[in-house]
Amino acid sequence: MKQVKLGAVYYQMLIELSKAAKKKPENFLGDLISAEYGKKK
Repeated sequence: MKQVKLGAVYYQMLIELSKAAKKKPENFLGDLISAEYGKKK
């Protein structure tokens, strides 16, 4: 697994968004990346 470094503010935003979506932060980020990548094609 690769690591991505985030600033404190972005990490807090990620935590809040993932809690609202009722997902773990890692899963939330994966879903977000997949959705954005899917828009490209």
